[in-house]
Order: sequence, then C-alpha cells, then structure tokens
Amino acid sequence: MSGKQESGSLAKKAKKKAAKRPSQSTSERLPWRRRLALASKYGALLAAVALIGLFAWRSYASPQGGGFRTNQVDFVGLQQLERSVLESQVEDLLHDNILRIDLDELRRRIESATWVRSAVVRRRLPGRLRIEVIERQPEALAKIADEMLLVDAEGVVLGPHQPGFPLPDRPLVLGLVADEGPQARRGNAARMALYLRVLGDLAGQDWDHSSKVSEIDVGEAKRVAVVPVEEPVRVVLGDRDFRLRYENFLSQIDVYKEYKRKHGRIESVDASYDKRIIFRTPKSGDGVVARK
Repeated sequence: MSGKQESGSLAKKAKKKAAKRPSQSTSERLPWRRRLALASKYGALLAAVALIGLFAWRSYASPQGGGFRTNQVDFVGLQQLERSVLESQVEDLLHDNILRIDLDELRRRIESATWVRSAVVRRRLPGRLRIEVIERQPEALAKIADEMLLVDAEGVVLGPHQPGFPLPDRPLVLGLVADEGPQARRGNAARMALYLRVLGDLAGQDWDHSSKVSEIDVGEAKRVAVVPVEEPVRVVLGDRDFRLRYENFLSQIDVYKEYKRKHGRIESVDASYDKRIIFRTPKSGDGVVARK
C-alpha cells in the first residue's frame, strides 16, 4: 500500500472515531466566565425561593400569623340573620393566624345555622376573611304541632314568626312534621313542593283562587285539601287537577249551602271525583252526593 493510500485510510478512521465520540455538553463548550455567571444566577434564584418558603412556613407556624394576622372578618348577604349570632357559632374557628383557619370547617359551621342556605368563605390576604351568606327565604307560615312556624321552599323550619316581620301573603300550610331527621326533612321538602304546585295551579292566569283559600293541607299526597276563606270547610281535591276540582266545588256552592242549611253543618267536601261531589254530614259521616 502506498503512503497516500495509508494516510487516507487513517484519516477515514479518525473521522469515524470522532463521529462516535459524544459531543461536549453546552456547559463544557461555554467559557468559564459564562458558566460562573449562570451558577450565580441560579444560586440567587434558589436562595430567593428558599427565603420565600421559610417566610411562608414561619407565617403559617406562628400562632399570631406573622404578616398574616386575622384582623378583619366581613359578613356579606345578611338580612334576617344577626352578625353576632354567626360570630358566636364560629368564634372558636377564627384563628389569629389567617393561614391556619380551616375554611371548609368554617363554611360547614355557618351552613348549620337554620337561616343559612349556603355560604362561601374566602381569604383576602394578608389579614381579611370574607364570608358570603345566602339566606333562606320564608315562603309560608306552617302549623306544626300546634305552633305557627315560618318555612322556606324546601320545607325547612325557620322558627316562629317574630313581631314586625312581614308574613308571607299565602295560605297556611298543614301537614309538615316537626322532626329534624333526614327522612323528615326529605318528607317536608316533598310536601312543600306539593304545596307550591297546588298554589300555582289555583292561581292560574284568568282568576286567582289562591287568594280565596286560607289553608292547604299536604299531609296526604293523594288527598290534598284546601279550606276556602268564605266557607271554612275542608275541600279534598285529590292529587291532580286542583284548579278544575276546586272550580267544580264552586260551581256547586248553592247546593252546598242548601245541604248545610238542611243538615246544620257539613263536615267535609270530597271533590276528588270526576263525576260527583260528596258532602259529608255530621251524622256518622253520611255522604250527600251532588252530581255535576
């Protein structure tokens, strides 16, 4: 082999070795001054993060809150509720350090108040706590266990009517229960929904019968009953077509008055049938039928 061929072969081998050899990392290629500047920059950043973390931890761990001391609590949305009532319920949860206040527990405690439907609790750093409250609205007055109590649209008992508080201009609700257990609350919610459905059906569009009714009894879902203002007698409407059946009773009001004059008193009226109305008299509940 000639000298030229041998040198060419050696050059090719050197190129192959160079291709297989890993390239230098970016840091190896950078001048040492540049590497030193980068190291200083990253070191300063890590030191700042560490200081922030240390400050946050000391603020959280400090009983007094450090720079995050609770200095103001704002209640928003209170109308019927007194601020002092809510404060007394949550005062043991209001830690001096705002970062250590359990917001979920605070919200649950506030929502346990009778008049509170829902609540949202937020921190406004460094030291403010904002509590937004949505109150329950009284929908009607209910007679429960011989007491007159305000209830909301879900059948939640809000308490007795207070002097000076405007009464809902609606018929009295009968049939709700006083028990506060989960099953009773579900039952009251269903009965109150039925009450509002009957009320809406009686109101109608052309003539409002709801203003002429003093009571609505939803204790039995299949035998809803109303009491007219002018004729204080229990009128059973059944479980549907409330407006139609009430108007059927009104169409027979002269017959009702005649039977009332003849028998002295009518115990109840059953207007839940399609083709007849039954007037029950005091004598052993005997029924007098008026056909439509």
